[in-house]
Amino acid sequence: MAEPFVPCPIFPPYHLWDPYAENFPENRYAFAYLKGFAADCEPFTMTRCCSWYLRAIAPSWRDPQTDYNVATHHLESMLNWGFLHGISLRHWTDEQFIKYLHFRLNPPTSWIGAKACPRYVDGLSIPFSEWEPNQRWRPFQLKLDISQGIAPASVLRMIRRNYSWAAGFFHYCHLNSWVRYPKGQTFTPKEVAATLTAATSHDALSDHEMQWIFNRVSETERKGLNPREVIMYLAFARYTKISIDEVTETPQAPGALAFFVKNEHGCWEWWRPGSSVMSSGKMLSQEFVHHFEDYLRHLGVDSSVPLPQLPFFPQRRNPAAGVSTLRLAVHLADFRDLLGNAAKESPDSLISSSEAKFRKINWTMIRRSSQGYSEY
Repeated sequence: MAEPFVPCPIFPPYHLWDPYAENFPENRYAFAYLKGFAADCEPFTMTRCCSWYLRAIAPSWRDPQTDYNVATHHLESMLNWGFLHGISLRHWTDEQFIKYLHFRLNPPTSWIGAKACPRYVDGLSIPFSEWEPNQRWRPFQLKLDISQGIAPASVLRMIRRNYSWAAGFFHYCHLNSWVRYPKGQTFTPKEVAATLTAATSHDALSDHEMQWIFNRVSETERKGLNPREVIMYLAFARYTKISIDEVTETPQAPGALAFFVKNEHGCWEWWRPGSSVMSSGKMLSQEFVHHFEDYLRHLGVDSSVPLPQLPFFPQRRNPAAGVSTLRLAVHLADFRDLLGNAAKESPDSLISSSEAKFRKINWTMIRRSSQGYSEY
């Protein structure tokens, strides 16, 4: 199946799980989903092996429902990664094992949801076999508030956790002679984490590259893209330490535009939503202010008076409502191919050599690259 595709839940909710079910998967939509993959993936055989593994580890669970949810999350991630690449779980090489661990730290946007959702739409009076998958469910949830990228210690923890689950499953398969050799024996989680944290330095964006990005985005006239909004999103990531969640429209921070104020010296500051009247605002850098004031002109907002109680990123069709954090990330991702193609054709060797970076640009990459600007 060609990438990208949206994974489908395979295992039932915990309260409907029957470890001794004769037919698996029981849900007809999950069955049809598995049937859509090539025989080389062994979708039904590997899914059945995963269900047997669940049954084998269930007696060790301290909190059955939570532990079941965690286990099925990891098993479905492994199955779906194999389906995506046309590989059966039992045929994974250690090289593919490592690629899976890399994947878990940076899954495609089609696998990421804005929040946790039920796996299936509860059919109430109909049997589980007829329940439809929840179209809003995704294996992973968006986390865009990591202001300085992922710390090496966090990378190691995540690699160890994902390695442990995969290695545990493969150990069970080896004990049952479903695989010939143990998997994950030629490398350690620490070695994988070291390669990932070392690679992040190559993703850093220089001032020259960032200025090129700002220029290319601002010149874009392609229908369906959101250049003004994306430029402001880039400016937040590059020139501030403000979490993007604090300026998108939420019940906790309505009218996010009004939290940007000019002090008695005429300098722009940002006041965190809910901050004390006695506290002070955070000074914003001139680099950020340049883009901010241009954005205000784009919105038709008068910057000579206190800013109105409006969303910072208003929706086009309903300006009284704000664009979500997830939607902003998607809007930036929409520019990846455009930036990559432009870089490929650029006569500037510093830009053309960075084509790969532009094709995967995201908030964390830009924020990780920002240093020495404003206090906030």
